[in-house]
Amino acid sequence: PYRPDDTNAKWGQSTKRKRKPLTKREPVQGQRRSKRIRNKSLVEEEDILTVNQASDDLPCDSQNLDEEAVVDYTRFPQDAEELDDDEFQVYASLRRWRLKTSRELEIEAYKVCQNRTLCELVRRRRNSPYWGACTDGSGQGKEETSVANELLECWGIGPSKARPGKFGFDMARVLDGEKEDNWLKASRKTK
Repeated sequence: PYRPDDTNAKWGQSTKRKRKPLTKREPVQGQRRSKRIRNKSLVEEEDILTVNQASDDLPCDSQNLDEEAVVDYTRFPQDAEELDDDEFQVYASLRRWRLKTSRELEIEAYKVCQNRTLCELVRRRRNSPYWGACTDGSGQGKEETSVANELLECWGIGPSKARPGKFGFDMARVLDGEKEDNWLKASRKTK
């Protein structure tokens, strides 16, 4: 006689469980997760017309115009949106370096370093021109230990990345580039 593989099942009983009957679910609305579009909502044409009619009644002065966001240079940014335009150019250079490095090593880019780390590196170098630099103001090379200690201050850079020849020093060399230095000088002038 045939015996099922499951020794706990009795003769003639199935070991499969019965499925629950399907219930109708309401459709799920998409959630906007991007900071840029989080507060935007879909507006119908009627709403636009009423807004336009209401704005005709308002006096036009500088208070009603959208002002540019003010950048707080004393805080370390967590996102690229918190960088000014010149800092963003340096951030883009670091991202290109990260992409090239991740492709060479055949790993994901976030495993090299995260965006927040790149943003903080840019802001720290902007606020202090020789922070994490391989040279000091006199043109002489800095000791590797002092550069490593400065890199350890940055979020996302630990002892393994701050060693000479590792990612931290490579990022410092990118920041030492002439184009990047010019962008950071321009950013310092905007205070």
